[in-house]
Amino acid sequence: MLERPAVRRAARHAGWLVLAGLVLAHPAAAFECVPGAPAFVLGADRVWWVATVLQPAGEQCRVRNEDLGREGVVPLRRLRTQHSLRLRVGARVVVRVADQWLPASLLTSRPDGWRVHFLGVGARNDDLVPTRRIRLVQDDPAGGPTYRVGQRIQVKWQGVWYDAEILDRRGDEAYLVRYVGHAANRNEWVERRRMRPGP
Repeated sequence: MLERPAVRRAARHAGWLVLAGLVLAHPAAAFECVPGAPAFVLGADRVWWVATVLQPAGEQCRVRNEDLGREGVVPLRRLRTQHSLRLRVGARVVVRVADQWLPASLLTSRPDGWRVHFLGVGARNDDLVPTRRIRLVQDDPAGGPTYRVGQRIQVKWQGVWYDAEILDRRGDEAYLVRYVGHAANRNEWVERRRMRPGP
């Protein structure tokens, strides 16, 4: 199950979030900012996180992200009711495993949760996961560039762009990078949204 080496390797991909598979049941529905109401908030990482509405703030709403333990003010367009987002077979998601959110896709629905496939590891690591540990990932509307192994790029880390080289890739979703001038123990898997073409 989750103790397998391949899943431990996937855990090293913390922060790797896949951009595919969101289904909105009522995309045009306006969100009403009612204090205490449950909601989903679209984070900067493009994941729909569980939140609680705290108070209206004009055309925005102050919310508490229950998954990440943060508060903030967000535009109404980044909020949905908890009834408007639907899980579906094939959707890209992140799944809570221990203290990390790992990228996965939904295989089948079960009465007690979803059978999921963790991205970047073999099918033998597929697992049954309770729905409460699953969050949808928003589609990337722009698509964004794809990159190749050996390409020089820049990676954003804590607001600063660093020169790097791509060592490996898993589809267009995750790239193993080596930071120029840094030791190999600093290599990491990063998602495409943190990357841009190099100089």
